Amino acid sequence: MLSSLIPKEATESFSRSCEFKTLEILCDLVTRGTKVLEIGCGTGRFISIPLGYLGARILGVDNDRANIEYAKKINPHSNVSFVCSPGESFKSSEKFDLIICNHVLEHISEPGKMLRNMKALLKQDGLVFLGIPNGYGPFEIENFIPRILARAKLGKYVERRILQNRLKDSVNPNSPHIQFFTVGKIMKLVKEAGFKVERKINREILGGPVSNRTILKIPEVVKWNTSKADLLPSWMVTAWIFLLRHADE
Repeated sequence: MLSSLIPKEATESFSRSCEFKTLEILCDLVTRGTKVLEIGCGTGRFISIPLGYLGARILGVDNDRANIEYAKKINPHSNVSFVCSPGESFKSSEKFDLIICNHVLEHISEPGKMLRNMKALLKQDGLVFLGIPNGYGPFEIENFIPRILARAKLGKYVERRILQNRLKDSVNPNSPHIQFFTVGKIMKLVKEAGFKVERKINREILGGPVSNRTILKIPEVVKWNTSKADLLPSWMVTAWIFLLRHADE
């Protein structure tokens, strides 16, 4: 359940999306004074800024300077700050209670390196929140449709409209998926980086440029989409959430 400390206007732009489920789960992990690092924070408006209302000390890191400048511009909190840096090489003299890496690994060439750096930045009793899309699930299938349409003149118009209306946490639209994960592949990467999986959650069933602009505009369908996801096998859903701890913790 979303904390009552977060004002409605801070989440109204995505209150009917699967990102709302992500924030609800994170609210259960954050209290006043929790030291949080969000790697790949984008503009901060989906996670870092809403969580700032809970009194956590949050640092958002992103490698895109335009994202960081926008995040600083809209940030209302003194306990939330933003830094431009690649997540794979970000260094800090302090360690964090919670590290959030939500839908980032699929965009980078060395996801194992990112995970190993997160382990180095995490307190011994800390927790990693890892959001990962199913590389062979509904989102990737739907995402293939604009690529096909782009081959036709009319298709380019449709593709442009889809991109313009897609719910984004970034001012940089040119960041395609280059990794396509299965649960098995993620589990292998996590183990190799020195983590163990404490919990795995199916985030939602449907998701993508077509369903987001059609049936997922219906509130009842949105609620069903996230609430029933854990009833299905992992391979059938659009995205997963992994909660990780140090393997030797």
